[in-house]
Amino acid sequence: MSKNVHKIKIDLMPGNIEESKDLASFEENARVLTRFGLTFNQAKIYLANVELGTTSIEPISKISMVRREDVYRILPKLYDIGIVEKVLGNPTRVRAIPAGKAMTLLVKNRQEASSRELNELALTANEFSKNFRPVIETASNSGDDCQFSLISGKHAMREKVLDILEETKEEISAALSGKYLFKFLNNYFEILERSLEKGVTIQIISDAPQDESNCRELSGKLKSFYENFALRYMDRKQSDYVISDKKIALFNIKEETSSGNVSLLWTNNRNFVSLLTDDFDNA
Repeated sequence: MSKNVHKIKIDLMPGNIEESKDLASFEENARVLTRFGLTFNQAKIYLANVELGTTSIEPISKISMVRREDVYRILPKLYDIGIVEKVLGNPTRVRAIPAGKAMTLLVKNRQEASSRELNELALTANEFSKNFRPVIETASNSGDDCQFSLISGKHAMREKVLDILEETKEEISAALSGKYLFKFLNNYFEILERSLEKGVTIQIISDAPQDESNCRELSGKLKSFYENFALRYMDRKQSDYVISDKKIALFNIKEETSSGNVSLLWTNNRNFVSLLTDDFDNA
């Protein structure tokens, strides 16, 4: 590898790239660029092209340590992004735009991507509101003190589940997909045990668990000591929700964003909780 490749030090401030003899490694530079939306191999190809100047594919492959065929496959994406240009001629040669301009362009691209994601999230929120408006309006007309709350963030969601379980006086009904069954049993085992000791009935239905042996171990401990605990498996794929005393429910919502985040819908709406209760009882 050319020693000069390691002389490019990239500051995280947009557009600030300086030559340094304190040498950050080639791969460290590439990792920094991944924070601006490039893949690791895209970043290595770009950095190699910056060092080499206008060049053919073979030298870029050697310096970037990316296979030649992969360089050919990745370059069109770098053309689209605008940080590498194709020079007409035979053999094919490419040149990278100056690093400062590239950083400015990458930041702009990230800002535009974030804006698109926010717009998509806003559309999802509007669609969500439309889907639940009939239920909300029915409850409002009936004079109920109903409420829908969206809880996001791992800590906030965990605390809300703990609150629901702690406050339940008679019955907990939980429908959980196999993906979440072990997490629920493991994360809330102690509070579930305390609830059972207080005489709360806990019923759980689930499809095939991903971690079957551990699920059976935890549920077996509860079953062996508490007659008021039941877990049964269903053939159908389950939605994820928890109902407390047939009065309050938590419903798992998967947001349609690139981040794949999950939120919880909390509700004491009588009609909505009734729908979930009917779904659970008929499972």
